[in-house]
Amino acid sequence: MEGGDFDRGFRVDWGKFSGFWLLQAIVVSPLMFLVMLAGAVRPEKSSKAHGSRYLQCLFWPLFLGYAWVSLNKTANGNWTAPALVAGLVLGAPALVAGLVLGAAWAVARWQAGRWGWKLVFAVALMVGLILTAFLHDLLPLRIKNNPLDRAKGWKDLAGEAQKVREQIGADFVVADEYQTASLLSFYLPDRPRAFTPDWPQVMTQYSLWPSYRESFPEGSTGLYVAEQPNPLPPIARDFESVRIVGTYRRTSWGQPMGPTFHFYECRGLKVGQPTTWRDRLEYTRQPKKP
Repeated sequence: MEGGDFDRGFRVDWGKFSGFWLLQAIVVSPLMFLVMLAGAVRPEKSSKAHGSRYLQCLFWPLFLGYAWVSLNKTANGNWTAPALVAGLVLGAPALVAGLVLGAAWAVARWQAGRWGWKLVFAVALMVGLILTAFLHDLLPLRIKNNPLDRAKGWKDLAGEAQKVREQIGADFVVADEYQTASLLSFYLPDRPRAFTPDWPQVMTQYSLWPSYRESFPEGSTGLYVAEQPNPLPPIARDFESVRIVGTYRRTSWGQPMGPTFHFYECRGLKVGQPTTWRDRLEYTRQPKKP
C-alpha cells in the first residue's frame, strides 16, 4: 500500500499504531469518529441493506489496510479519506439522532437555569465558533504553523497561474506535487487536466494516467508550477528551455502564508519515446540496488 515501506521490512510499532487512531479522530473530530465507527460496525437497519453493505465494503478494507500499515510506519491522517466518506454516510443516521436528542437534552438543562450547565454550553459554543473562524478564514486570526492554512488560498494561486498561462500561451499545466496538480485542475477556469513530472517510476496515481509527453505533440509549451526554485529533473529533460517567469505566495487577510510558488515557462516539448504507465510500473518493480 502507498507509503507502507514494506520493502524495508516490517517492524511492529504500537506507538505509530495508536497514533493512527488518534489522527483519524482528529481528522473527523472525536465524536464523529466514534459515531462513524459505530455506524460502520452496525449500520442503521433499513430496507436497503445492500446499500449499507456496499458502504461497508468501501470503508473497512481501506481503513483497516492503513491501520495495518501504521503498525510499520506512520500513516498520514488523510490517507483514509475515501474510506471516511463512506464511514460518515454509515454513521449519519446515528449522528442525526444523537444531535436531536443531545439538543433536546441541552435545551432542557439550559431552561432549568443551572449555571454550571450554561457555562459548559457557552464554552462549547465559543470553541465551535473559534474553530469555524479558523477553518473558513472568517476573521483575520493568524497563528504560526496553522495546519488549516493548507486549505486556503488555492483559488487565488490558480488565478495567478491562469494569468501566466495566458501570457505564455501554455498548452498544458504541470505541477511538482499531485496535490497542487489536482487543485489547479479544479480551480482553473476551464478545469483542464493537470499533470505531474514524468518520472520513470510510479510516484502517485498520476503515474498511472497518460503524461503530457503522451498527450501533446512535440514543441508544445507547458506551464510548470512548483515550490522549488529549480526545475525537477524530468522537467529539465523534457523541454528545450525552462525559465521562471513569476512567483506567487498565497495570502490570508493580506498576510503571506505557505511556500512561494514559482511559475516556469517550459517551451519546446521533447516527446522522444514517451513512457506509458506500464513502463513506469515495470521500472518500479525492478529490484533496487543494495
